[in-house]
Amino acid sequence: MFSKPTRNHITIILEQIGAVGVVLITGAFSLLFDLVAELRRGVSFSELLRYSAVGRIPAPVNIVVALLLIVLVVWLILRWSRTVFYIESGYLIVEKRTLMHRSSRLPLSSISTVNLERSLFERIVGTAKIKLDINSAATANKTDFIFVLPLAKAKAFEQELTHQQNDQVEDSHSASRRLVCSFTVSQVIRDVILGQPIVQILIFFALLALGIPVDKLTLSSEALYNFLPAAALAFLSWGAGIVAQFMSAYGFKVERDDNSFFITSGLLKKKQYVFDKNKVNAVIVRRPLLARFFGYYRADVAVVGLGNDKHETPQICLLVKKQELDRILSECAPDFMCSAELVKSHKAGLVASLGFYLLLSSVVAVAVFRVHFLLSIAAVLLGTVFAVLSYHSKKLAADDKVFSYSRGLFTVTQGYFRYNGIQTAGYKTNILFLNKDAGKIRISILSSSTVSLHTTGWFDKNHYESLVNKLGY
Repeated sequence: MFSKPTRNHITIILEQIGAVGVVLITGAFSLLFDLVAELRRGVSFSELLRYSAVGRIPAPVNIVVALLLIVLVVWLILRWSRTVFYIESGYLIVEKRTLMHRSSRLPLSSISTVNLERSLFERIVGTAKIKLDINSAATANKTDFIFVLPLAKAKAFEQELTHQQNDQVEDSHSASRRLVCSFTVSQVIRDVILGQPIVQILIFFALLALGIPVDKLTLSSEALYNFLPAAALAFLSWGAGIVAQFMSAYGFKVERDDNSFFITSGLLKKKQYVFDKNKVNAVIVRRPLLARFFGYYRADVAVVGLGNDKHETPQICLLVKKQELDRILSECAPDFMCSAELVKSHKAGLVASLGFYLLLSSVVAVAVFRVHFLLSIAAVLLGTVFAVLSYHSKKLAADDKVFSYSRGLFTVTQGYFRYNGIQTAGYKTNILFLNKDAGKIRISILSSSTVSLHTTGWFDKNHYESLVNKLGY
């Protein structure tokens, strides 16, 4: 089907210019049609210019802007009609035959992810968006190719790409797909609620406390009434974020076959991500604070094309119990499990952690002193507790195949990296800990910006040297 040149669906033009562009261009056409109608009625051109002026903007300016917008539409239509793509001999070829002929030749083997996405507009017009990302550091933070096709054709294009990548036929590909995990509505709600960052909650109540003096905390307090609109706006924004997270994670499901993973989710905006299992560069296990109270975990994967867009997610499961997490990881990423025991951070890390959190808590203590001096003491004590907890969360492990570290205060993160997936490794210390041979290990992997750089806590330098030896540097 795609061996011959194929065009995008024409609605890609509307998606490129956006809603504001549609309104402006519609207004431009309306203005020119009105001008033509007035000219046909016998109105002179000079009178028409005076009559059609809008506000303080001269009419000629309106006409020039309208003409430029119409030229833009003509150019977009021309570019759409002259842009084609097709598959040939294991390559995806994209040609733009406009003023300058440009051709991109992409080996199918270099495609990292094939994402099928359907916004509300696309569901109305019956189209779908195919987003391709390649396994390249140069473009890891953006989507490389975007195609808009009718839904049936988009699904066929997605299957064609994954089939040719895996050198399979369509029937065997679809028949071998099996379910890894799926989540009900109640489980999605649980994930959204327990996954809320506790820092936002703390900041919200801190601002409430700072905005209302305790000696005036009554229903008739002027400070209370002045603060309520801001508090209500913050609460509504928070609630809107929760609703958006629920709609994004609705129907979350992970499937796989012998070569690829398929992640599906979304209520209003349907998304499906397809990526080769060999393109997974790391596994990140996260435990948000609220989820830790109930013993829940979630897991992400680091793949180019997952996580480089605010609507995309690198998750391979929502919040689950440890036993279920181990089952999912053993099926999806068995090569990323580390058998070595975690090693605690160097004691220098406690000093660094105390210095950071005590400095931060001192600033808070000064700010809340006007409310009550006990709050200042509580802030310093809380900072000390945070420092100790942060220090104890930083650990490291390494066996013959996998390097792993953990860190985090409110959300504890455990990262797993195969040595052949680590691009660079570095070691950073300061003058205070130089003689102690203590420093932070920093590694980079090929992924989106949110998970491409990883820094451990403070560890003995021999851990870094061992990592370098295993990387073969």
